[in-house]
Amino acid sequence: MIVRACHAGGVSADPSSRSAGRSPDRPSMPVSVKVAVGVLAALALLLLFSGVVSLALRDSIVDGFLEAQPDLERAEVDQFVLIGLVRDIAVGLLCAAAALFLPQRRRWARWAGLLGALFLGALTVVSMVTAGGLSPFTLLLVVLCAAAATSLLARTTTEWLPPVARRPG
Repeated sequence: MIVRACHAGGVSADPSSRSAGRSPDRPSMPVSVKVAVGVLAALALLLLFSGVVSLALRDSIVDGFLEAQPDLERAEVDQFVLIGLVRDIAVGLLCAAAALFLPQRRRWARWAGLLGALFLGALTVVSMVTAGGLSPFTLLLVVLCAAAATSLLARTTTEWLPPVARRPG
């Protein structure tokens, strides 16, 4: 005779009684939030990587600009490159913070992610128009920014976040 023992204790056979580790006051994360977190994390990685590489290769980048346009001053080009890499690192950190804190249901993370995505998207579109061209990296940034903004503005994202606390008085 084979005897099977269950070591799990009081486990209910009713699947509807299982909460899968979620409490009633903490609803599951909707798809729009998961998409926003993933896209914001991807933007953060791309921007931080770009900023670090630009910092490491700053002199080469400046030399490349000066070869293409010799009438520019070196200090001018150096300042332009420095501003670009500081911008990439700042927006990358903003997107990273939003990606980290949005799953914790922080309302400010939604607005931080939206600010970062819209700022970067608008800046990228303006640079595409003024440069008169489109690179694969630029197109990727625009698509990721649009996806992040759409997901952050989705009704399901707004409803999932806790309501704003009203102050008494």
